Amino acid sequence: MSEPQPIIEVRDLTRRYVSHGQTVEALRGIALEVGQGEVFGFLGPNGAGKTTSIRIMTGQLAPTSGVARVAGCDVVGDRRRLHRRIGVVFDTPNLYDAMSGRQNLRFFADLYGADKGRIPALLSRVGLEDAAGRRFKTYSKGMKQRLSLARALLPDPQVLFLDEPTSGLDPASARQVRTLVREVRDAGKTVFLT
Repeated sequence: MSEPQPIIEVRDLTRRYVSHGQTVEALRGIALEVGQGEVFGFLGPNGAGKTTSIRIMTGQLAPTSGVARVAGCDVVGDRRRLHRRIGVVFDTPNLYDAMSGRQNLRFFADLYGADKGRIPALLSRVGLEDAAGRRFKTYSKGMKQRLSLARALLPDPQVLFLDEPTSGLDPASARQVRTLVREVRDAGKTVFLT
């Protein structure tokens, strides 16, 4: 019987960029594997390349060299298919202020080609069913982060990337995020967490 393939596989990942005439090496030779259904903690100090790594693994940034495969997709050559298989939440929520929570989820469901019928359950899952009609700009930081999680879960992703999802949250909101991470893992999904 063969060994199962990792859901995330990164080999010799490097990213360089030029800043003020100097070459900066944000990543140097990163290699890792993450199995299906794991919660993988990617730790390091500020400036260590965690966000850069996630941006590469989610197809938002091309590596200078190396290879990354996520959910069976090459992150450079197969981005369209990759984006249907992953969810991403950065530490700063990026939803539309003028739209309500529900409208944001409907908009992104259209964008992802996701089932809009999942929206009420997702709003309930993140504890925002009572605030779903309010504009996003009126939400607290914790509420914004929870709606971002609901948006990331819309396409029913195989892999959920969370970049410092509890940063700046009060203890109760951070606990809700951790509970959601366990639920996602218990559903057989992979969570890549910084």
